[in-house]
Amino acid sequence: MNLHHEIRLPKFLLAFLSITTGFATSHVTTKAGYDVIKLDNNLARRIYQLVNCRINLNQFEDLQTFFKGRCGKLYSFRLTDLTDYKAENQLLGYGNNSLKEFKLIKTYHDAVNPYNRQLKLPNLDSLEVKVNDEIRADYIFDSNQAAIVFNQAIAQDAAVTASFTFDVMARFNVSELQYKFSPDGTVTLNDIEIKEVVGAFLMKK
Repeated sequence: MNLHHEIRLPKFLLAFLSITTGFATSHVTTKAGYDVIKLDNNLARRIYQLVNCRINLNQFEDLQTFFKGRCGKLYSFRLTDLTDYKAENQLLGYGNNSLKEFKLIKTYHDAVNPYNRQLKLPNLDSLEVKVNDEIRADYIFDSNQAAIVFNQAIAQDAAVTASFTFDVMARFNVSELQYKFSPDGTVTLNDIEIKEVVGAFLMKK
């Protein structure tokens, strides 16, 4: 069953999003006083919170329709994170005379520990793929694997790069909408949490 809908969170809500990015870690202190920290999941997750969100009735109708269409938490959707939504000349890998498939990633170039983020929802009309700086069109994007798949294997040591914009796969982390109507005709919403979906790919029906 495909639990993802190819639809975006309404654009008017983006200005009200407060964003947190973090890792899941376990932390204990031994009897000897030593700290033991373990990374439970090496995938960073973004959490979005609608804070002090005041919208007009027409916008609220759009939000309510969107929320009901997703059945609350059930279905994921596209969310455009305006703080991080593009990759430019991103290195995807090198050919080896047999490799055709290259996962779509974005690398955050920390000097000590670079972080690779796999991206599931590129905007395909923005996707430009190059091999050794030459634009290529002989590929498909496999949404089930979040990968570029070339028609033929890429030559030994040829660099595969891509430039594109992308969305976050996200879902509501609440089953109910809480809101308040104001005398000025606006609707106020608070504490509506949206979570990035990590470690999952689109499933074919």
